[in-house]
Amino acid sequence: MKTISILTVSLLLLAACAAKKTAVVISDADANRASAKYPGATLATLQQGKMLYEDNCGKCHGLKSPSAYNEEQWGKHVKRMAPKAKIDKPTEDLILQYVVTMSGK
Repeated sequence: MKTISILTVSLLLLAACAAKKTAVVISDADANRASAKYPGATLATLQQGKMLYEDNCGKCHGLKSPSAYNEEQWGKHVKRMAPKAKIDKPTEDLILQYVVTMSGK
């Protein structure tokens, strides 16, 4: 019985620490919208930004839906959090590209 309890608690802790994924689906229309604001943006760069957002931002706290904030608010959040998450400028840019593009969906 004790072994089952320990195993259950361990599994719950692992599940709680796992990176959270957002339910946002990125489409070609999103990529077209992104490329209007961010020259060179593609479906692949948006998907990469989504992955980076989930992997880097989801390590420390719950992820917000991109629609939770507008472009200005996301800009402030990402700029403030990038040093804390120890992410470089190209990673920061891809995350910002993703959340800003998807905030307007």
